[in-house]
Amino acid sequence: MGEFTVQIPVRCSLNGHIRERVVAGQAAAKARGKKWGTRPHLTPEKEEELIALFVQGGHTIKSVGAVFGVGESVAKRVITARFPPSLFSRPGRPRSLPKSGA
Repeated sequence: MGEFTVQIPVRCSLNGHIRERVVAGQAAAKARGKKWGTRPHLTPEKEEELIALFVQGGHTIKSVGAVFGVGESVAKRVITARFPPSLFSRPGRPRSLPKSGA
């Protein structure tokens, strides 16, 4: 029982020290220009090419994504950022846009 009461304050002070070092390391990395988070799947130029290919017609979202080596969800996210999602949500609607839709 005596060991447990000694370990609690030591453990708490170690946790605080670890957290300080983590925060300091993150601040140093940020100062060096480290970018946080997941890298984008496509560059802005590739996104424009993907949209242009989709607007030309003859391609579904899935096939356009396959051409650029990304999944259907990534291709759909890129396309719906430019066009309203209502174009894709109604059943029976073609999954490619007419040429005048750009």
